Amino acid sequence: MGLSEVESIEEMHIKLAELEQQLSSAQQRIQGLERGQTAINRLATAVEVLTVKQEDVSENVSRLSEKLDALEQRPARRWDSLLDKILLLLAGAFVTFLLSQGGA
Repeated sequence: MGLSEVESIEEMHIKLAELEQQLSSAQQRIQGLERGQTAINRLATAVEVLTVKQEDVSENVSRLSEKLDALEQRPARRWDSLLDKILLLLAGAFVTFLLSQGGA
């Protein structure tokens, strides 16, 4: 084996070591990317769950708003009903007064 063959073998060992280092580095980067992708997938799933929950909350708020509107209208209806009764009472009293004046 000549000197040039030895140098060639040494160069091949150096190249092999460089390639092994590059391979190791690439594998570590791939593992990091895989972990990142897993985190992104978990985040996307969490966003989907939050969207569904937000839709449920929105529906609940709508129903509560409708109930609140109904409750707010209840006193107004009572007041209207009371005014109707007072007017009927006054009209009845007026008619009674007129009838009592006419008969006297």
